Amino acid sequence: MIRGLDKKTWIAEIQPDALHATLGMKIPQINMVAGWTGDFIGAQRRSPMDADPAATYWSLPKSKGYAIHGLFANWKPAFIDNTEIRFYCRQFI
Repeated sequence: MIRGLDKKTWIAEIQPDALHATLGMKIPQINMVAGWTGDFIGAQRRSPMDADPAATYWSLPKSKGYAIHGLFANWKPAFIDNTEIRFYCRQFI
């Protein structure tokens, strides 16, 4: 993956690596879908401040990686026509 022209070139807007995952299952007996989502963001290890202390005025500092978890459920009740109930919760740990 290219992160600029060379190691001496800094681009402050380069995002850290990220992984997004979804696991779910269908429950056909009750017309429901439920599952989990995960967003895993890597640490930002590069910063223009490493080479140029004056960059503190305009650049973002290095940051740790983090993860955001979520749960979701979609239910279509058979006794109510044209209805779908959706539930989603992020940062569920």
